[in-house]
Amino acid sequence: MVGSVYFFQIWALTDGGGLIPAPLPGDNRDIIMKQKLEKCWEQDIVTVVPTGNGGQNEDYLDLNTPQRLGMPDNGLITVGGVTPDGVLYPGTTLERGLGGSITVYAGSESVVMASYTSDTGTDTDTGTSFAAPAVVSGAYTALHLC
Repeated sequence: MVGSVYFFQIWALTDGGGLIPAPLPGDNRDIIMKQKLEKCWEQDIVTVVPTGNGGQNEDYLDLNTPQRLGMPDNGLITVGGVTPDGVLYPGTTLERGLGGSITVYAGSESVVMASYTSDTGTDTDTGTSFAAPAVVSGAYTALHLC
């Protein structure tokens, strides 16, 4: 089975919601999330997560779940952001070698999308959460062309 799943779909399976801070001692969110991700990977389901937008606030991938779980040798695609000029989006949460790995970068600034306030219009927004769906659709398309 080939499919794709986005971060919030996975997190919903762990009975969570919203942004997920670093686990506290005795917290099992990382364990639960890793189990859910491994089940996806066993079924060849592409998994994608945005880095987050804490880059200017001294936030790092290793401080966030599931971002801390992405490594070069597993199936979690972690998406950082770039501006329309191809420069690193300043809000991209960065890695610092303590956990997590940015896999790919996509447009994160001034992203044009279908409007949620109109049936025919568009909206523009900024953040790595808008880059991740572009990567999901690209991965899904590539997998279906093979």
